[in-house]
Amino acid sequence: MSQKIIEMKIMSHNRQAMDFLRQQEFDLCLSHLSKAESILTNSGKFDHLSKLYGITLNNFGCYYRRTGNLAIAQNFLRKALEILTKPPIDVHQLGGTHLNICAIVSQTGNHESALSHALIALNLFTSKYLEDPSLLTTLLVAYHNVGIEYEYLAQYSQACGVFTKALDLAVDKLGEIHPLTISLKGSLASVYKKKSMVIISPLRSAFCKPREIEPRQIQTSQISTRRSTSMARNDIKKYRFLTGERLQPMFDRDQNFSIKIGFGGKNTVPVYGEKSPKSQKNTRRSQKGRGSITDRLLTSDNDRKSQYSKSIQTDINNSSNFTSAVYNAAVIIQKNWRRYKAKQKLKTLKYQFELEKAQNDAKKALDKLKSLQEKKKQLKKSKNMKKNPSKKQNAHKFSIQACIIFIQKHVRMWIQRKKYLKIQENVIKIQKNVRKYQIQSLYKGIKEAVVFIQRWWRRVLRRRRIKINN
Repeated sequence: MSQKIIEMKIMSHNRQAMDFLRQQEFDLCLSHLSKAESILTNSGKFDHLSKLYGITLNNFGCYYRRTGNLAIAQNFLRKALEILTKPPIDVHQLGGTHLNICAIVSQTGNHESALSHALIALNLFTSKYLEDPSLLTTLLVAYHNVGIEYEYLAQYSQACGVFTKALDLAVDKLGEIHPLTISLKGSLASVYKKKSMVIISPLRSAFCKPREIEPRQIQTSQISTRRSTSMARNDIKKYRFLTGERLQPMFDRDQNFSIKIGFGGKNTVPVYGEKSPKSQKNTRRSQKGRGSITDRLLTSDNDRKSQYSKSIQTDINNSSNFTSAVYNAAVIIQKNWRRYKAKQKLKTLKYQFELEKAQNDAKKALDKLKSLQEKKKQLKKSKNMKKNPSKKQNAHKFSIQACIIFIQKHVRMWIQRKKYLKIQENVIKIQKNVRKYQIQSLYKGIKEAVVFIQRWWRRVLRRRRIKINN
């Protein structure tokens, strides 16, 4: 079986699998993906099927994500990433795989890793966009994912910058009416709103966890590229996924936390992200009896890993002890939050430094290659000059003997040419006379035959006349 037929079969199985996945026919989807995988494993003699193998693994990731097996989906995407990073590299497939991993990792709550994958995809698509402008929608999806992850990490300034760049590009290339432009406008407005609502009070900000992104429903989201189908509308639980099917950049709603204070009864201190009352004057300030305070801070997985994140329990005798305990807790939280932000900033700086270093190395290698190619061309020119000396050099080396030989050659050529012309003239004369003789002999023969015929014809006529007269 030829390679083209194998590629057509694999692509057909992948398309049918994605169609069944959209129809929620999971068994048929898995069977078609398994057939595609079996064809790939059996056709190991062809070395150029890595791209199709990466597409198949990406679609396996889509299937397991839809069925709820996020760990298996992530493993398939990691395998696809290992295959697609080997040369020859397809930037479109590699960037799509990074966006898929970003969606899965973001769904599991590891937003730092999701941001790194989204940034890699954004850099890949940005470098390829100048050569292939058809990657515009995919590039805008990568911008959107980076902005969403910055928003998840409460880095609203970076999110605003990313969304602004994406919106400018979308308005310039797609127009203001395009669904993707409208989606980016909504995301940018939401980030500006969150940024303006940040509370500056040190006591409140100490207990306020950065607000998670609420699900935003994009009314006109039909993001599509050359290989994808339109995204489903009004589906809040779908995450950003690129290969196989286009999914909306939406997130599950996270629960906010509150601080419960016990003095015999319970009071709730509202924090950012909850609906707070208009005033706190109606809260109960005096409670009978003596109790304990338990502040339960619900943080993300990354905050739980911190060695300083722990619950605070303090016996409160009076209001002054209570305020001091709250202040100490706020200081601890602020310190750990700043440390967390500094670590994240350090990670991004390291990544940017490595990226710039790789770009500089690539530029140096390219410049070196160009200089070597120019040297090679110069060496070839010098060799050709040695092989083919100039006319001036030949003129200096032209000796008397060479002149004599040149004259003799042309004299002999003239003599031979004269002989040849004489021979040619004689041959023409001979041919002319021979042809004349042949024509004359032929004419004589024809003339004799005509005379003979006329003679006998006249005899016949005489005999007829004699018979008539008698």
